[in-house]
This record gives sequence, structure tokens and C-alpha cells, in this order.
Amino acid sequence: MLLILALWGCQDPGEMVFREKCISCHRENNDLVPPAPIFTDYRIKADYVEKVLREGVEGTAMKPFKELSEREIKAVSRYIEKLTKREVKVDSSLISRGRYLFENICSSCHGIKGDGEGVGRNIPPPPDFSKFNPLPQTTIRVLNEGIKGTNMYSFREILTEDDKRAVAEYILLFFRE
Repeated sequence: MLLILALWGCQDPGEMVFREKCISCHRENNDLVPPAPIFTDYRIKADYVEKVLREGVEGTAMKPFKELSEREIKAVSRYIEKLTKREVKVDSSLISRGRYLFENICSSCHGIKGDGEGVGRNIPPPPDFSKFNPLPQTTIRVLNEGIKGTNMYSFREILTEDDKRAVAEYILLFFRE
């Protein structure tokens, strides 16, 4: 398969692994429960991808990719980080409200530092926002809809639209460039 992708003009080894192993699940309208995240909805660090590829994610269809070499894991991880790298401007006027809401509502599952280390054991575990950070529109969508197959339920009737936007802006601060 990698040879075929190379013949199609795909030169980046990480992109070749991505096209062969990742894109079939990480696409719009995938029917997995919980759904596989769409990478372009997030900012993602390579070391997070490496960990997920080696260990999988408990409670999801994401199993360890034992068939990948270390070179392939590093290449696809760098490719995904590059694919998701973007400048995001934070609306500082919403941070104080966002912090208050996150610390009082979200941190019980997501941890006070946004590292997924909340109270109890959630399966699948919440993401570490310092390495897997949703764009504001993604956070707002998740707050409105929840995530099927997880403990992340809808806050549509609980938070106002302004509150959801404030939480989304605050979560951006956890990401480490």
C-alpha cells in the first residue's frame, strides 16, 4: 500500500502512514462509538499521537498499532502535528468566565489543569488539552451535543451560548506550543 501511495505522489512517509492507517476512521461522519476525532478540529502534539499509537485508547476502537515501526509512528505523529498546527487567537475578555465555569463544572472529569486527570476513572478517558486541544467551534459543538459512548454529555440546556464560548476560549490556554 505504501508503494501505491508513493506512486500517487505522496512523498511524506508520515502522510503515507496516515492515508493507509488513519483516514478510514478519522473522517467526517464516521460511525464509531465513540466517534474517532476529526484531526482538523484540534491542535495535536506529536508525543500525544505517539502515545495513542503505542497504547491505544481504552473504551474506543483505537487499539495499539503494533504493526507500525518506531520510524512510522514518529513520522505519522509529526505529520498529524504539522497537519493540525495553527495559530489561534484567544478572546481574553472571556477567560475569567471560562476559567470559573471550567473549574466548577468541567474539572471534575477533565482535571483542574485540563490534563484529563479528574475525579474517578472515565472510560474512555478525557483528553489532555495540553496536547489534544479542540478548536473553539469543536468545543462548542461537543458542549451542545455531548460525545456518544462517553461520559461527556450535552450541556445544551445547562450553559448559555456565551458560557460555552467562554469555556471554549479558556480551554485554548491549556495547549503548549
